[in-house]
Amino acid sequence: MKKLLALVLALVMSMSLVTISNAAFSDAKDIEYTEAVEVMNAIGVLKGTGSNNFEPKATLTREQAAKIISYMLLGDVADKLGTTATGFSDVAADRWSAPFVAYCASNGIIAGVGDGKFDPAGTLTGHAFGKMLLVALGIEGTYTGADWAVNVSVNLVDNKLTDGITGLVLSNGITREEASQMAFNALFFSKTTEKKDVYTIVAGMIDTADQGIATVNGQKFDSFSEAYLVASNAKKGTDTFSISKTNTEVKADSLADKVFK
Repeated sequence: MKKLLALVLALVMSMSLVTISNAAFSDAKDIEYTEAVEVMNAIGVLKGTGSNNFEPKATLTREQAAKIISYMLLGDVADKLGTTATGFSDVAADRWSAPFVAYCASNGIIAGVGDGKFDPAGTLTGHAFGKMLLVALGIEGTYTGADWAVNVSVNLVDNKLTDGITGLVLSNGITREEASQMAFNALFFSKTTEKKDVYTIVAGMIDTADQGIATVNGQKFDSFSEAYLVASNAKKGTDTFSISKTNTEVKADSLADKVFK
C-alpha cells in the first residue's frame, strides 16, 4: 500500500509540474487539446515557438515534424544528435533541424520533396504527418503509390491515432495542437505483442492480498516468478500450493513506457 501511495503522490506531483510548465504560454486560452500539449511540452517533444507562445493553430512545418518524431523515438538522447550532412541541399548541416531531419531520413521515416530538397519550413498535411507516425511505430501498410493517403487514413483510425481530435481533415495542413494530440496518442499506442511468462495462482497457501506480493507459507516474494520457483522445488509432504506458469502473448510496452519511463 505504501508503494502504491508513493506512486500516486509522485504522479500527482509530476502532473502539477506539467500544468505549471504549460500555464506559461501566453496563448494558453487558445489551446484546445490541453493535455496533449502539456505532455508534449513537458517531455520536450513539441515546445513553444518563442515569445512565450505555443501557436496551437499554426500549421506544423516539415522540420518541426522531424523533431517530434526524433524526440518520440529517442527521448532526451535526441538532444545529442548531430550530423555533418543531411543529404538535402536546402538543409545545411548547421541548421537547427538538421540532426532531426538526418535521423528521420536515415530511418526511412521522411523523404524529400524532389530535386534533392526537403523544404524544411514547408507545411505538411495530416496524411503526411500521420504517415510519419505510422512508420515510426512500425505499423505496416502501403504508404506509397496512388492510394497511400487512403491507406494512411485507415490505419490512423484503426489504431486510434486520431482519437480526440474534432473536425480533423487529414488532407489539410495539420496544426501544431492537432499534431500534439496525434503524437500523444502514438506515445501510448502499443499494438505489438511479445511472449512473456505469466504466473497465475491456482490454489493453496498463497496470499496475494498484500498488494500483489506473493506469500508462500509465510515467506514473501516480490514476484510470482520467485514464488513459482519455491513451488516447483518444494518437496513432497510439505504444505500444498500451486502456481501455474504459461508463456503467453501480452501487450508490449508503448513508447511512453520505453522512452519516457
